[in-house]
This record gives sequence, C-alpha cells and structure tokens, in this order.
Amino acid sequence: MKIDNVITLGNGTNYLLLNELNYRNGKYFFGVEVDQNKHSLIINYVFIKEINKNSKVYAKLVSDNNMTKKLYNLLLKDYSEIDF
Repeated sequence: MKIDNVITLGNGTNYLLLNELNYRNGKYFFGVEVDQNKHSLIINYVFIKEINKNSKVYAKLVSDNNMTKKLYNLLLKDYSEIDF
C-alpha cells in the first residue's frame, strides 16, 4: 500500500491513502473514503492497518478507540514539525 493510492476493502468501500504512519512495528495509513462512481470524497476519515501475511498484503480498519487516538496524536505531531 502506498500514499496517494485508492484501496478497496472487503466490504467494497474505497479509501484514498493520505499519510503513512509507523507505530510499534506496525504500518498504518490515514485515509479518506472515496465515492468512485461520483469521483468525490466522502467526509469519513479513518486509520487503516497494513497486514502482511503469507506474502500477501491486507488492509484492516482500525476500530479500537485508544489506538485511533494514539495514531491521531502521532499524525498531529508529524504535521506540527512542518515549517510553512
């Protein structure tokens, strides 16, 4: 999985990957839901965990609120270090 790519989860929902985060040996992505038919974004931001198993890459939505908060704070920290 790579930033700026659209992935489709098993439920058929599409997400544009906006940012990559590494946390405790895990690879996570911050993404936004995309309506492929209308070529528009849906205001539904999520964190997605990349899972490598048996030489295949899978994606799973992060549903744990504590993990979501940790990843959100990590994302904010990354952006707070940018000089505009």
